[in-house]
Amino acid sequence: MLSDKVSERRRASVWPLALLLLFLGIALTPIGPRRAIIMKLFDPGSLGWVNYPAVVAAVLMIVWGFIHRKEYDRFDIFLMYLGLVLLIPITVSDGDVYFRKYCAALLNVALPFFVIFQTMDRDRRRIWLGRNVKVLYVLSFILLIFGVIEMISGGALVRIVNSLFNAHGMKIGQYDSFIEALDGGKRRFYSFWGGAMFNSLIFMGIFIINDIYYRSIGRTYRKMLLAIVTAAGIVLCLDQAAMILFGIYLLLSCFAQMKAGKEAEENGLSLIVCLAVGGLLIIGGGLMQIFGILDYPPVSRDMLNELRDYRANSVDSLLLYKGYGTATIYNSNFADYGDAFGLAALMMSLDYGIVFALVFTLAYFAFFTWKVLIRKKRFVCWAGITAFFIQVNLFSGFGMINYDVSWITSVFIMLAVNAVYARYDQEAFNG
Repeated sequence: MLSDKVSERRRASVWPLALLLLFLGIALTPIGPRRAIIMKLFDPGSLGWVNYPAVVAAVLMIVWGFIHRKEYDRFDIFLMYLGLVLLIPITVSDGDVYFRKYCAALLNVALPFFVIFQTMDRDRRRIWLGRNVKVLYVLSFILLIFGVIEMISGGALVRIVNSLFNAHGMKIGQYDSFIEALDGGKRRFYSFWGGAMFNSLIFMGIFIINDIYYRSIGRTYRKMLLAIVTAAGIVLCLDQAAMILFGIYLLLSCFAQMKAGKEAEENGLSLIVCLAVGGLLIIGGGLMQIFGILDYPPVSRDMLNELRDYRANSVDSLLLYKGYGTATIYNSNFADYGDAFGLAALMMSLDYGIVFALVFTLAYFAFFTWKVLIRKKRFVCWAGITAFFIQVNLFSGFGMINYDVSWITSVFIMLAVNAVYARYDQEAFNG
């Protein structure tokens, strides 16, 4: 009995540390500056892209989860073994893949996949999730303030940070591309963390996590304020897909709330404003496309034209079971076809093979669909996770070693699934 209590205390210490490391690796150390510092100090090549705090956090959670195998059901185990099989295409990829790039792919693409299966301790899950959603709530406001400043100043903050790094002999290629886009007349929100679609993904994710958590525990929160902040942030990013996806989810969330008879608990004005925001985002996103206001939709004409040219010229055909190496698009053979691989599935097909891209993507989708929709019948929560996952797949960061998108996707799904299951923790203890 004493040993069980000691084990439980040790187990309780793993999750706060892991969550802190994830926050440190994803929110506090953006990949551009992080890689520049690592390259300056150690020059590890492709390993400079690795999110080391997140790797440590993942190892802690995964090892602890396997020690307590009762936390996994059969479907989880099946998908984890499938994940191990998926490592093979990374191993046999052709092109310029060498040992360090292979290790970077394992740590920044394969390892995050196993994070989605991790389950928090049931007696502490609500506490840890509650702390995290509050931090994320505040982070959304901070990100919006950055966005407003950057839009007004023409990217002054990114320019200042980029100049400081350049002065110390550290180059951040990502920031250089942001500045080039801004100087070329593009007015979208580029931040320290990533480009416009990346930022809209973060805005969406923060709202959906908050909404799923408070929906699951049956409490109200300042939904209207967060909805306005999220919508404003997405509009600053000029991300048509995110506008429509977030608008649809917001409407679903409000309608479900009204159907459940909770409009009295939630301020009536809040619901009306949220419905209006959701509707305006959907209409606005559609009008932007119809009238050509948006020059860069998720599937652009340039992308389709370059994809057609790529197929016609047959530089190198996509392969079923293996690819040409991680971040192949930067190789000379593919440099003229960058826009052709703007979607995650296409980029992964090029890097690792078509089978890897399809199975890897479907494994993520199958996991949260099984956990949330099939097992718990939580349609609105599943719709929120699905909207986030669709947005993830509309740009090429997912599955690439030189972005944190795979980490962010896996952490989001892990937190969202745990938030859904937090609904049943108190019922289990009372039972």
